[in-house]
Amino acid sequence: MNVVCPSGLTEATRQFLETYPERFAAGLEQVPLQRIGDPVDDIGPFVAALVDDDLSYLTGATLMLDGGANILH
Repeated sequence: MNVVCPSGLTEATRQFLETYPERFAAGLEQVPLQRIGDPVDDIGPFVAALVDDDLSYLTGATLMLDGGANILH
């Protein structure tokens, strides 16, 4: 079993961006890739790869899909 911890663009993220654009920008500066993950282009393909036989040896992992933000903490 693996765990995926995605940091992607959700409706809540959109609302936060619209309500607090300065705070959103400041938080985005903490992400090395300088962008938030897209559910279709970034998160989905990764999850699809996880269930493929090519990654069948991967188990017991917590996988952070956060644009590198986790390495800064």
